[in-house]
Amino acid sequence: MDAPYDTTTGYPQTVGFAALGFGRIGDWIAERRRLSRTIRELNAYSDRELADMGLTRNDIPLVARGLLRRD
Repeated sequence: MDAPYDTTTGYPQTVGFAALGFGRIGDWIAERRRLSRTIRELNAYSDRELADMGLTRNDIPLVARGLLRRD
């Protein structure tokens, strides 16, 4: 699901259920759960482990949303 993101901050724009339509509410909920799980798992790493992956704590939301990649 492609959610609208503010390109300057990388954070999602506010999207209400009415804008999604009834058929996509389940997709929206599943995506929010995936994001939460990914962010929670990345936050469990120590700063050293994140640095070994080339990440900082500030990068976590962007990585979870697929907006930042380290190749």
